[in-house]
Amino acid sequence: MTDLLPEPAIYAPIQNIEGVYVDKIPLIGEHGLKCMCRQHPTVFKTSSAFSSHCKTQTHIRWLEEINANRVNMAAENAELKETVRTQKEIITRFDIQLRNKDIVICDLLEKLATHTHKVHDNHKVVDNLLD
Repeated sequence: MTDLLPEPAIYAPIQNIEGVYVDKIPLIGEHGLKCMCRQHPTVFKTSSAFSSHCKTQTHIRWLEEINANRVNMAAENAELKETVRTQKEIITRFDIQLRNKDIVICDLLEKLATHTHKVHDNHKVVDNLLD
């Protein structure tokens, strides 16, 4: 089994009391912080580096776009939550089916082993009679 490499946290701006998304510089953990404002996200290792990044035009435009699409983002978020819920149900159903099939396989293997043993014992009887 392969070990999963730790991923940096993904930055998300917060909503102020008016519902407008604003930057709040979070504490950055040991794996860094990834800002998704660029096509190729950058990982920041320090709060000061991320604070400087938040002042760039790319980041400012990204934040403005998020605020312009707040209603659409809320609807998309609700839709994604429903998708995740549905996928969890499907995974649970498949997990139950897999466990049931494991039980059937174990049962069949046990029956096969018992049958093979009986056939082997019968061959011994026939071999003894032929001797």
